[in-house]
Parts: sequence; structure tokens; C-alpha cells
Amino acid sequence: MAAMERNLEEPGQQPPASSPAPLKTTPGYVANLVVGDVLVFLLFAFFGLTSHHELNGGVLPAQIVTVALPFMLGWFLVAPWLGVYRRKLETSTRLMTFYTLRAWIISWPVAMGMRWLFVERLHPVPLDAFLTFSLVVFFTVLVLLMVWRWPFAWYRSGRTRGLH
Repeated sequence: MAAMERNLEEPGQQPPASSPAPLKTTPGYVANLVVGDVLVFLLFAFFGLTSHHELNGGVLPAQIVTVALPFMLGWFLVAPWLGVYRRKLETSTRLMTFYTLRAWIISWPVAMGMRWLFVERLHPVPLDAFLTFSLVVFFTVLVLLMVWRWPFAWYRSGRTRGLH
């Protein structure tokens, strides 16, 4: 009984066999989130290209990447500085939702600036069309980010509690 009461942090101590093993944060945690985020932007570009019937000759990966690039740049230039890859988000759906929402609200204007720099500056569109497109981008990417990141945190939180 005395051994059970000792701090389990002492070297050589193991948790009792009946308790689930705690979730060890893997070195690939950030890489998993980054890959998922990249896929979100690629999926967004694919949806946009197909909805506007702009895929020339079928699915062209280079075309999808080109369309997604300004949005990925906006996200990856801003979001990491706002904590979207912190370990504390790994097992908290509430924190993952808050940090993702905050990061996208702040990244979105940067992403739209990149889009203007790479596309609209060279091929101008009316301001009202750009603003409408900006709102579509905001809501569509936000939904895609949440559909990816919230379940990730939910799954990881279940593993922490020994449910998965």
C-alpha cells in the first residue's frame, strides 16, 4: 500500500496495471496538425475549382496548389504565432476551437491580401465580387478547419482518458 501512495514520478515507478496508460504526446503532433491544415486548404481550393468548373482537363494538382497557396501562406504566417500548434490544444476541444477561430479571424485578412497580391492584382475583379469571395473564403475555410481540428482534439482527449 505504501508503494501505491508514493509519487509515481519517481524513477522506476510504474502506474498500477488497472489504470490506462497516459497519452504521451508524440513528436508528430505538430506535423499531424500541419498536414491536416495543408489538406484543408487544398480541399478548399479543389472545392472552389470544381464549383466554378475551372479544373482544366481534370484534377491537376499544380492548379489546386496554386489556388490554395495564398490562403496557406496567410494561415502559416500568422496562426503559429497565435498558438494553434501548442500542446495544450491537443486534448481540449474547447481550446482547439477557440485558438483555431481566433487564428483564422486574424489570418483571414492576411490570406486575402496574399490572394490579392498573387491573383486580383494581375486580374482585377470588381470590389463587391472580391468582398463576397472574401466572405465565402472566411466561412468555408473556418468550417473546414473546425471539421478537421475539433475531431482531432476530441480523439486525442479520449485517448488521454483511455477511451480509444
